Amino acid sequence: GIVDRLKAFLDMGARQVQAQVMSADADGMRRDAEALLQPFAAGQLVVKIPATRAGFAAGAALAADGVPVTYTAVYAVEQAHLAAQLGAAYAAPYLGRLQDAGHDGLALIARMQARVAAQNATRAGAPTRLLPASVRSPEALRALLELDVAAITIPPKLFAPLMDQAATADAEAAFLADAAALGD
Repeated sequence: GIVDRLKAFLDMGARQVQAQVMSADADGMRRDAEALLQPFAAGQLVVKIPATRAGFAAGAALAADGVPVTYTAVYAVEQAHLAAQLGAAYAAPYLGRLQDAGHDGLALIARMQARVAAQNATRAGAPTRLLPASVRSPEALRALLELDVAAITIPPKLFAPLMDQAATADAEAAFLADAAALGD
């Protein structure tokens, strides 16, 4: 099940994993969160909650109890601001979906980043970080990095272009050849 998969990620070295609540009302979201949290040590699981009225109510109560929360489907600067004001661990805007809806997604995320940073400066406790998702290309990933967002969700298809750099492979081959020559 989901708990076994999340625990497997922790066993591989992840410091935190995230899981989404399934209910639409605040009480249901809190019950979902409590059930999700049970098998994990404090801080290992971040509860994902939609950035709705009910979600903000449930997330505020959870955050007040020390539970890390990610507000998902953040589409407005005001939602990012409220997430930071309520002490969320993360606020997750969806770059690709913002662009699909006709917004300048990068400009909107830049405004969210500035608002969250300003809110973090005015309150005590761990900072809220943006966690952009729906990143569809290496160019979008680079653009988000240039905005200094602290965390980004990327799909598996972007790992190869990120990790497999020809110049790095060439440098590694040269290093290994030089090391082998020293051994002779």
